[in-house]
Amino acid sequence: MAAQHARRSPAAVAEDWHAELSAKLGELAAFPPDWDGYGSDPPNATAVDRVRRVFAAALELDIAPSTVVPSAEGGVGVYFGSAARCGDIECFNTGEMVAVVSDDADDLRVWEIDAEGISSAVEEIRDYVQR
Repeated sequence: MAAQHARRSPAAVAEDWHAELSAKLGELAAFPPDWDGYGSDPPNATAVDRVRRVFAAALELDIAPSTVVPSAEGGVGVYFGSAARCGDIECFNTGEMVAVVSDDADDLRVWEIDAEGISSAVEEIRDYVQR
């Protein structure tokens, strides 16, 4: 099985993560109000659209997100990397977005981005997690 996976092209691997995370994004968008029992709103169309833009930038920049998760603040988080060096972009229902990079020591950087800054934020996250 591992040998089969090793022969797959990078494009095929990218298509796989994109399809898998897009399906998960669809599931998150279908969450009911108060999905977590604490009054959180499910991701709305604005947050989902922004996440799709993050996915497109990630495809273009050849970095696969590790997961997507609902945000208790209303929206979706897209995570990259591992526990040692990670980054994420939070896409909120309000249209606001925040990018974060951190490591398992004491390095933490948080900054606001807008729709036009998605590609540069994904690129910065890619460069950070691949150091």
